[in-house]
Amino acid sequence: ACKATSVKPLMDALAKLVLRWRKMEVDAWPRLLQRAAEAEQEAALLRVWARLFLVVNSHLWHPKSQTDGAEWPGSPASHSAPYAAAEFAVEEADEAARLAHLTDFFDTFQQLLLGAEAGAFEAYLRLLRAFARQLQVEARLGVREAMGDETWRVQGYASILHNLVGYYSQFCEPLRGAVGGRRAPVEAKLKDFVKLAQWHDRNFESLKQSVERAHASLSRGVRQLRDVLQTP
Repeated sequence: ACKATSVKPLMDALAKLVLRWRKMEVDAWPRLLQRAAEAEQEAALLRVWARLFLVVNSHLWHPKSQTDGAEWPGSPASHSAPYAAAEFAVEEADEAARLAHLTDFFDTFQQLLLGAEAGAFEAYLRLLRAFARQLQVEARLGVREAMGDETWRVQGYASILHNLVGYYSQFCEPLRGAVGGRRAPVEAKLKDFVKLAQWHDRNFESLKQSVERAHASLSRGVRQLRDVLQTP
């Protein structure tokens, strides 16, 4: 080969480019951890959103009670005392059933928050807040009037979700502090790795090993953060 022809300048330029990319990759570790936290929240919402939507919007397909709007057989209202008493008993039973239903609704969402993972707690609160606002707007606009008397259900759901969010929001700041305390050692290790990283590798083997070490360190940091965020 001609001495005037050499690929060394090209190889040096390529090595500089790879090193620059590697430095950009390692320096991006804070965003990598942030993206891991966001991914945990998204995964948590995906696990529960469809089921919660069905529960919150059950008034969309809840069959109207057979007694709603039904006329009691027999004489007109002027002499219908026995029927009025029977109707009152049905209304009391309906009221008890409604209270039991709303209690079950409350228990469902409270258990969701009590069993939430650290990385999903605030995401669940945001979801419940969105559901509460949806129901509040529907109740104000009377969107469901054509479906029958389901106002109690919409207003009850909205009130329960609003109060659950209001109560459990007080725990967001302490939870952030606890997660931050366990996240700090992970960040410290990654900071130390970046400080000790070498940026002057030239031959292929040393460059390959340094890239593999970088990937291993970043992956280990992400796994440790996920373990923190997945703590109930």
